[in-house]
Amino acid sequence: MADIARRTGVQRPAVTNWRRRHADFPAPAERSPQELFDAAEVARWLDTRRVSAKALRPDEPPGSTFGERFRRTYEAGSPDAAASASMSRVRGVPVEARASHPPPHLDPDEEQARRLSSLLMGRSRALSGVGDPAAYTDVVLILLYLRSADPQGWSWLASESRGGRDFIDVLRETVHRHVGERPTRKWLSQPAMRVADGLPPAAHWDPIPLIDLVDSLAAAHSAPSATLVARLIIRLLDETVRQEGHRGGEFRTPQSVTELVAGLAAADPDDRVLDPCCGSGDLLLSVAAPVKTSTSAPVTGRALSPRPALWAGINLTLHGVPALLSSDALDDLRRPAEPDESYDLIVSNPPFAMHWADRVVPGDHRWVYGTPPGNNANFAWLQHIAARLAPGGRAVTVIPPNATFSTRKADSTIRAGMIEDGLVACVILLPGGLFASTGIPVTIWVLEKGRSRRDVLMINAGGAAESDFPEIIRIYREWRRGRGEGTRSIPARAVGLAELRAAGHSLSPGQFLSSGRSGIDRREAAEILRLSAALIARLAASARRIDDEVTTLAGALAGQGPGEGGHGDGWLRTPLGRLCTVQPGPPRTRLPGGDPAVPVVTARQIRNRRIHDEGIEHTTAEFAASVPQCRLMPGDLVSVRTGTIDRVALADDRHTGWLIGSGCVLLRPRGEILPSYLLHYLSHPQVVEWVRRSATSAVLPTISIRRIRELPVLLPPIERQREIVGFLNALDESIVAHDAILGAAHEMHTAALGALLGDVESQAGPAAPA
Repeated sequence: MADIARRTGVQRPAVTNWRRRHADFPAPAERSPQELFDAAEVARWLDTRRVSAKALRPDEPPGSTFGERFRRTYEAGSPDAAASASMSRVRGVPVEARASHPPPHLDPDEEQARRLSSLLMGRSRALSGVGDPAAYTDVVLILLYLRSADPQGWSWLASESRGGRDFIDVLRETVHRHVGERPTRKWLSQPAMRVADGLPPAAHWDPIPLIDLVDSLAAAHSAPSATLVARLIIRLLDETVRQEGHRGGEFRTPQSVTELVAGLAAADPDDRVLDPCCGSGDLLLSVAAPVKTSTSAPVTGRALSPRPALWAGINLTLHGVPALLSSDALDDLRRPAEPDESYDLIVSNPPFAMHWADRVVPGDHRWVYGTPPGNNANFAWLQHIAARLAPGGRAVTVIPPNATFSTRKADSTIRAGMIEDGLVACVILLPGGLFASTGIPVTIWVLEKGRSRRDVLMINAGGAAESDFPEIIRIYREWRRGRGEGTRSIPARAVGLAELRAAGHSLSPGQFLSSGRSGIDRREAAEILRLSAALIARLAASARRIDDEVTTLAGALAGQGPGEGGHGDGWLRTPLGRLCTVQPGPPRTRLPGGDPAVPVVTARQIRNRRIHDEGIEHTTAEFAASVPQCRLMPGDLVSVRTGTIDRVALADDRHTGWLIGSGCVLLRPRGEILPSYLLHYLSHPQVVEWVRRSATSAVLPTISIRRIRELPVLLPPIERQREIVGFLNALDESIVAHDAILGAAHEMHTAALGALLGDVESQAGPAAPA
């Protein structure tokens, strides 16, 4: 950073400010022992920064950029001729297409994908203050898809957009034409239209730089490298999930786990393949990519919402895997279409312990082994998957570990039925810390339909490293051939039906597998603690980066308040009713009869400025359709107006179409105020106090809609709103990061007890006499 400042002739704080305010500022180079930056990437970025007239040097003509100055001083002061030559090579290339030249040992496609993903995500983040940030991320993915899958359609889109036509209209027409010519890609239509609906008018943002950047991937009317685009898509999905978390309960499965699932599944080219909750399509891709061709039967995937369906479609198509995709996973779990389709192979990583139904119909033909609880979908997914298996079919699914030993009556009854029927072939315990979103271990269940055997292969890989996962596949395949056994690091054995019955039909590998030695296995204990410590270290490093950003932002924003008397240059004070639509919830949220299908957001779901799923109620689709003004769109805010009236939350893509409850109010901001700014503003202690004072005195405090519209809002200019939101969002991220560390430390404490003390029941002798 200091070197950049010196070579561009500015003070170090100026570089810090560039990095803070511009999301596309180059990231530190990978594999650098300290925070070093690629010189060519820095030069490329500085090409976008003009030197002001008063800061020009005598030898610099008007219009000079800091990039040109950086190159001159870099070449003059660098003893490395190769570096200087690299800098020279980026002259004369369009700014966004300039690439750093990677060292020979790096894969050029991987290096270019890294650079381009940073640029594209930077563009998305830079625009995220206008409208729903998710819309910009998804439009990047759609543009990349069209650039790769439809060069002719892409050329038309780029030409029409540059010619001045409204970008949103052009995008709609391009997608409509693309899907019309390719009926199997209907998965693109609904999500793309939703993305278009979420974009603000082009007057509020300029799509041309983004189009130019995507266009630079290949020559006109030709498709870019399939390898490059596939790697770029994977990087963008990883980065999006890292920034946004797993929205809607679906998240990306780690590569080590997808490869393990693929090895256990061993797909055949003719297999009919399903993922009933496919997320971004990672499991389908890992299973099908090695065996599927353009003439194979397409794989089938169902996502929880249109956004992951879009991700999965792009991911699979650009990797050459034909797919039939939809966004009705939850509807299919609640009310499957008749007759049920059957599949030879099912893979899935459904959300853990998801609340999925307020009322479960006992007579459903899928509940062969028992009616699953509505507040935990683990055994609903397992039975749903079993019902979709063709005779002789198999399933490999990722399930939380408590499903193997839960003593809840519904869970234990269903698990016992599955065991007695021979459906469960294998259960594998994996180590903790594999998923970014949780530090707990996970299990993999292998199901086989119509199996004659009743034993279950237990594999305890809880202390294994990810590099050992191929050994799990070998153990399982050898066991199926009748000669498999575990190893010292991965113990395994088949457990017979009588032993399973004696254990209360538990499927916990740790209950049946031990080293056979008394006392503590020091190496295994040390490995468990090492993995837990590594997870906490990763979380702590992430928290430190966020905290550093908070510190930098705090320093830059210090002393930049609204000014004397609460008014700065361009700051306004205006009633809330002038800035957004204020819509009260319906007086009731149900009609008699009908199937509850649409979620209803009540005060219980609004916590910490977020909408949570726990305990959510549902109403009928018919009733929701009768009150369209009360249904959510991305960027809407939901505020509580009865009872705990100081709660407010921001809706995102996942909440589209959800209904607000009778005790809530919907706030739909207009263009002059950012939804995220209004969210934080309504959390201001003085605003909260104003709301409380404005409530009527009753058994439950209630604030009137008229009074809500009168709430005074301090409104800075839009750029200032973005700065404020950036800082407050960083603080929210810091809170989340430190909460994750706290949770991981609690989990490590539990793991340490098990690792250091072992199985206290089996090791304990007779109790000493009192």
